[in-house]
Amino acid sequence: ADSNKTIDNLSPQFVAALPTKLLATLSTIQLSNLTAEQLTALNSAQVASLSAAKITALGTDVQYLNNAALAGLGKGNITGLVSPLSTSLIGEGQFATLSPAQIGLLTEAQLKSMGDDNAAALTGPQVAAITAGQAAVLTPTEIAAIQPAAFANLSAKAIAALNTASSGDG
Repeated sequence: ADSNKTIDNLSPQFVAALPTKLLATLSTIQLSNLTAEQLTALNSAQVASLSAAKITALGTDVQYLNNAALAGLGKGNITGLVSPLSTSLIGEGQFATLSPAQIGLLTEAQLKSMGDDNAAALTGPQVAAITAGQAAVLTPTEIAAIQPAAFANLSAKAIAALNTASSGDG
């Protein structure tokens, strides 16, 4: 039997009930074949059990993870998100659900070109978590989109990186 098709046929409720150990044993092909409805049913513990390679296998379908499931992205797997993190990848409004710790774990490539909508949605604690390396890759329009109250939380090192990154624009 084709195990990939078997996975496709599971109801979202069944996928939601899969133990994390079992979900973690699915191949990247099986995970990439999950439907939008099945991905929406995953919870944060299930997402946390997936490796970075398995998160990568989801590709742009990661947009179907619900906001609570996104909380399962952490040090071991958040680097698996496909870059850049535009609103086409992480749905509009979902970026704001990432914790400050998750923001700090994103690679520069992932944060680069996150889009104005996502930048505007950043909260003060999220902005405080932006590293100097991450700040250096923000576009001028993304920087301008960050709300002033949130922008005030940017660290001195991150601000210095902004100045360095934009010094030729002046």
